[in-house]
Amino acid sequence: MVFGANGTVLAIYHKVNLFLEPMFDVPPYATDEVVTFATTKGKFGLITCFDILWKHPLINLVKDHRIKHIIFPTAWIDGLPLQTAVQTQLSVSVGLDVTLIASNLHKMQDDRGGSGIYSGSAGGVLNYTYGSLSEGEGRLLTANVSTESNHQTANRQHNGKINYDHIIYDNLSNYTFRPLDISENNLEGTVQASNNGFLCQVRYKFSSAVDSGHYYLIVYKGIQSLASKYFLPVEICAVVWSADGDPLQTYAHPPVTSTGNMVSLNLTGNFSTEFTYPSMLNHDMDLIDTSDWTFTKTTIGGFTNQLTTNTGFSQRPLVAGIYARVFD
Repeated sequence: MVFGANGTVLAIYHKVNLFLEPMFDVPPYATDEVVTFATTKGKFGLITCFDILWKHPLINLVKDHRIKHIIFPTAWIDGLPLQTAVQTQLSVSVGLDVTLIASNLHKMQDDRGGSGIYSGSAGGVLNYTYGSLSEGEGRLLTANVSTESNHQTANRQHNGKINYDHIIYDNLSNYTFRPLDISENNLEGTVQASNNGFLCQVRYKFSSAVDSGHYYLIVYKGIQSLASKYFLPVEICAVVWSADGDPLQTYAHPPVTSTGNMVSLNLTGNFSTEFTYPSMLNHDMDLIDTSDWTFTKTTIGGFTNQLTTNTGFSQRPLVAGIYARVFD
């Protein structure tokens, strides 16, 4: 429910895409329902949690109703490599070029945390919080959302360690892997890989050899299974870090100290869908903001997407990738 400044009800939205919630049902009239409300600052659309990965209502709001501001309450559990709460929030905001105001349930013992305000492809991260606060302690986030196409300085609030025990790790057994061969004599290169006809390429350069772990290009086109109940057609193109050279098991273990910063990256995939969501995450599980990278799309011969680091980039990503949802 959305309340106005004088306490009146502005909008009521019923979640359409339930996730392991047998105690609830979806009212018949809500299956095609798109809920918006108007303010003096523009028109807003409403979605809840799992809705963000589906065509209805999110894509209908953005594409059919031209909504540019989305309100997103959620109880999101982090998923790796590409679906931590704040990754999902930023990537959808950038990929669809919308303002996203996300409020996650703060229940860190279950790793349900990470909220933020994001301003699309131009603004990126305006304000977010992620990590451990004392149980029961929340945080009010505010930001000035510009209507102009300029990047603003992010207010980052990473509050301690992540609870890795509850992170959901994607099953990568059907992915294609290619190692990035990085050594003191080989600090840059190009790697390609394909999966079920989906081609992905990365060009990279490092400042020095990586002395801990390994980087891999991972590529996938197929069905992503969530909780063995929900099956999503996806295309994934990403570079991930592995602690001990076994990307199936250790691509996202807790951060470690390592030398060998990445100084440039260009990740390119020729996707079959326009609904592509980019993100970068560092070894501290913090977002790498869009002030450090650029995301571009072209529609010649499909949907060619590129995630490219900007001049002066020097970080150690845990993951840099593009997650795409394929709809019928």
